Amino acid sequence: MHLPLNQSQQAPVVCYALQQGTTPDTLRIRLSAHDMIMDGCSDVAEAQHRLYRDDPHLVASIFTETQRNRDAHFGPASYDCAYDGMSCTPYVAAKRPRLSKSARNHKPAKTQKGLTVSEIAEDAALWQTDGFWAGADKAATPSAEAVRRLMIEHGWLTTAPYGRNQARTLATDKTINGGYGDNIDPSAIHSIRLSGAKRSFPFPVFWTARVPEVVASLGWPQIISNVSAFPRKQERLGWLMNRHAYLPTNTLSDLSGMALASVKRAKAKPTNNYGVSSVKP
Repeated sequence: MHLPLNQSQQAPVVCYALQQGTTPDTLRIRLSAHDMIMDGCSDVAEAQHRLYRDDPHLVASIFTETQRNRDAHFGPASYDCAYDGMSCTPYVAAKRPRLSKSARNHKPAKTQKGLTVSEIAEDAALWQTDGFWAGADKAATPSAEAVRRLMIEHGWLTTAPYGRNQARTLATDKTINGGYGDNIDPSAIHSIRLSGAKRSFPFPVFWTARVPEVVASLGWPQIISNVSAFPRKQERLGWLMNRHAYLPTNTLSDLSGMALASVKRAKAKPTNNYGVSSVKP
């Protein structure tokens, strides 16, 4: 039979009380003294005041002795007090092995750095093109929205419904399984695969080392080159509407040289003059 203890420091005092206590009152005073010491009381007068019903000389003697006993045994060792034989067997807890200096200074490996669609669009070095007509340099680098739609068109990204009237852009299986990128939750707490779409807020990133391959597959230089071959703005817009009508209105306007209003009118027609159905602006 073992006496249950809540704190390892209590063991030596309780065992001492069991060994020396000869009457219930003496044992009660010893246990009360121990509790007061654990609560931070170190004044004999305070102990006598709390145990005013008992003999003050007995309280002072037991309190002093209990305090001295606790101070003598207080340390890192914990005790297993057995009631059979009124004995206390000291048990020293095993020490945690000290880590080496290299192990203490070890830092976990950083996760692979990924680039967002906006960061890819802002890197002008990835979109260098030649042969574009003067006055349309701003179209040489696509906007973030244009890059997003190019990636959707080429199967790197896809849209998934979210809420009632919203949609998320996520990396496709082609992107993830091919090692080109992944869907990342910025909170670093949830995962779209484990937490589900309702609790996670992922966005696609592409691994830095694979970004040039993804950009090369989008065919942006070929678009610039083909558009540059047409001398008239209407011809440029016609070619773009037949082949790349999914691009944003601003991008189509910059590439063709046509005004925004003209591009919007072309997109608004159910079947426009260029033989394609209306698409998103």
